Order: sequence, then structure tokens, then C-alpha cells
Amino acid sequence: MKKQISLRKALAVGVLAAFACSLVTGLTVYHMVHPSGQLGELYDALKEVNAIAEQHFVGEYETEDLIDGTLAGYAEGLGDRWTSYMTPEYYNVALKQKYMRDSSDKAMCIIDLIHDASFSDVGFIYNYAINKCGLIIRDVVGSKQNTFVSTYEKSRKAGEKGFNELISLY
Repeated sequence: MKKQISLRKALAVGVLAAFACSLVTGLTVYHMVHPSGQLGELYDALKEVNAIAEQHFVGEYETEDLIDGTLAGYAEGLGDRWTSYMTPEYYNVALKQKYMRDSSDKAMCIIDLIHDASFSDVGFIYNYAINKCGLIIRDVVGSKQNTFVSTYEKSRKAGEKGFNELISLY
């Protein structure tokens, strides 16, 4: 004995099944995309700030810079003086390449980075403003000639002038 189901009942069951599947899928995706608890609050705050910025901000910005700034602010907001944020580019260049002596020197390169970052070499920063006087020793040694005094005398007046201009700026 065969039971027959009316077209109306079949469509109703199909619609209910599709609705139930959509509801379960939607809730699952929502909770995967939108976290709950403290992380959900953070997500909601960022979403609100982003909506305000999109509505009122005049100008252009790079999304990557915005993300870096947000992460730096998050690290600072933790209130831990030992916590900070480095951009991926800075991390890759400074920690993985620039300060690496060999493959076993990872701890030393981090210590060197912290030490080196604790001051600014004003002579290096303003070297071109003082007529490259900070590079005279390097240039003379690199040229393998005994011309330090004459090279210094050639650069001295312009270097002193640039140095005095820098002093007047501060």
C-alpha cells in the first residue's frame, strides 16, 4: 500500500527544512564570525567606531595602517609596560634579518634591539644637515688614504653652519 503525499504538504516540509537549515547555519556562522563575551564586546566597539569613522571621516587612510594603529592601541590599553605592538614589517626586518648574527643568536638580537632602541643617534639622524661630518671617519677609512685632516677641513665650515642651524631650530 503506497501512501501519497500532497504537493502542498511536500512543499511545506521542504520550506520548513530549508528554514531550519538556514537558521542553524546562520546562527553557527554568526557565532563563528561574531565572538561572544569580552571578545564580542571588543568586536562590537570596533564595529561601532568603524561605522562612525566611515560616516564622518574626511580623507583617505590605509586599512593596514588603521589595523596597526588599532593593535598598538590595544597593546597600550592593556596597561602593561612590557607589552607593545610591532608591525609585521618591523618585526620581520628588525628581528629576523637586521639584528640577527647567526641562527642561534635570537635572544641576543632581541636584547640588542631593546638596547639600540633606547636612544637616538642625533649625529646619524642629522648627518646630512651637518654636511656629512659624521661620516668623515668612515669615508677616510674606506678610501684607505691618510686624508682625515684635509677632508675634515673641507667639510668643517659647512658642517658648523648646519650644526648651528639645527641648534637654532631647537
